[in-house]
Amino acid sequence: MPIHTPVPTLITCVLALALVSGHCSAQDKLAPPHEVVTQPALDRPIAAIPGSPIVDPRVVLRSFLRGVWHSNPAGDTPELIWRAAPIEVRGVPNTALIEISRADSPASPFRLFVLQVLVRQNTLLLRQFELPGASGMKDALAGLTGAPDSLPTLDASALAPSLDMPLTRMGLGFHGATDHPFPTTRDGAIEMTASLDLGLHTIRVADVGFDADGKQVWGQKDGHAIEFVPVQPQPSPTTASDDGLFIVTTLPAPANAPKLEPNGEVLIHYTSWLTSGQLLETSRTPGHEPVKTRVPGNLLPGLNK
Repeated sequence: MPIHTPVPTLITCVLALALVSGHCSAQDKLAPPHEVVTQPALDRPIAAIPGSPIVDPRVVLRSFLRGVWHSNPAGDTPELIWRAAPIEVRGVPNTALIEISRADSPASPFRLFVLQVLVRQNTLLLRQFELPGASGMKDALAGLTGAPDSLPTLDASALAPSLDMPLTRMGLGFHGATDHPFPTTRDGAIEMTASLDLGLHTIRVADVGFDADGKQVWGQKDGHAIEFVPVQPQPSPTTASDDGLFIVTTLPAPANAPKLEPNGEVLIHYTSWLTSGQLLETSRTPGHEPVKTRVPGNLLPGLNK
């Protein structure tokens, strides 16, 4: 049965499939001034700011805040994945969506936020935003850094600035650190500090939370940071079809996984949201079971694909 959704439209439907039986094989361009005025910020030519040693914010955004990076497990810290992709936000230019997840659950990021690169009073600045406005928006955006073209345009009202980090040059990269503790409610802390080193081959992150007595309650200790390096090779491009379907594989199947045979059966877990972050439907509701069906079957075209 077709689903008709009013504006806001359907943003994404996340699927998890388990096989029951079966087998298948499934530059910037320099633009004249009148065009630059109407170009999206991320598509405009990169240039240094006249009369200032500060780099254009888009240089930082394009050079560092994109792609897939991973950390090596150390002590109690498991292997983590950092995913970044440019995102459009009305009224907030030069922004990137950041997802941080455990390597063993890449589709469920435990941190999802927006970073903006801007110049304030001749100082290059990295500003962090949270998404508290719509409770479902974080879940709806999870995984979409793997398909940047599918990311919806957010409104500035959906974001809440949480901290600023002035950026200074560090070799070919940049070092950012908060000037003072910022208020937070994360995991029992009342304030936090943050630092972020952006290099061509590393991203180093250190967040520390403190309680009302000034005692550290979470985060990296003794000045240590979590270090991420680029995933090599970078994940294959997202599959996209003419009808607007994007397919992002967050956890590739192992080589010895069972294969789907023609007209075989699968179990499908699914969740769907509107672009507002409103949850439409999910098979993961307590008491519900995944959908069991043959492929191709009597499904929506996107699910069959």
